[in-house]
Amino acid sequence: GDTRMGAIERLMRLSAAVVPRTLRALQLATDVTKRLPLLRKIHLALSGGGVEACDAQEEVGGGEWFWLSRLPGPAEALHQSMEERKLVMYIHGGAFVLCSPATHRAITCNIARATGALVL
Repeated sequence: GDTRMGAIERLMRLSAAVVPRTLRALQLATDVTKRLPLLRKIHLALSGGGVEACDAQEEVGGGEWFWLSRLPGPAEALHQSMEERKLVMYIHGGAFVLCSPATHRAITCNIARATGALVL
């Protein structure tokens, strides 16, 4: 909601004052969630449950899979017929330079919950 976005904006403004303005420094500042593997488990536990997640393999471009716990995960769903399969591919902004699937985890988790689809 608005409170969370306000907190994120304040955090970004504070960090902008101390993070050097080089590409590598910006990558390290925005991709911190990628370096904390337990953060995904914590996020799933605190977000109300009912959603599973795992890393996506390089053959699909990497990233993270999200799906409802009661539905097949990627290993099973990708072998379903096209008519049975429900898949969302979420592509975040960042120009392949900043952020990562981990920084957009809240969005992709909510898409999985709202649509009942397997989300990459």
